[in-house]
Amino acid sequence: MVAGGWTVLKFSLAPMQLIVSTGFDGIAGYLLGGGVVLSGLIPLAAPQQRYTFGIIGALLAVVSLVASNLGGFLVGMVLGCWAVR
Repeated sequence: MVAGGWTVLKFSLAPMQLIVSTGFDGIAGYLLGGGVVLSGLIPLAAPQQRYTFGIIGALLAVVSLVASNLGGFLVGMVLGCWAVR
């Protein structure tokens, strides 16, 4: 799941001035990618919450398909959802 979030973040990289001028579309990649990465890292600290954060991470990965460059050009979305299986 961390690899999927990192992929969404990688394909969302842009200069900060461009991100601010585009509004939510520019920020969505950072928010969704960061959320997927955190959903992959939090269960390392709190293993009893792995199911909750697995579902949250998978939902964020699916939303990134629409909101952030096709979810890292489908690679990030597939990696984020594959971790839940």
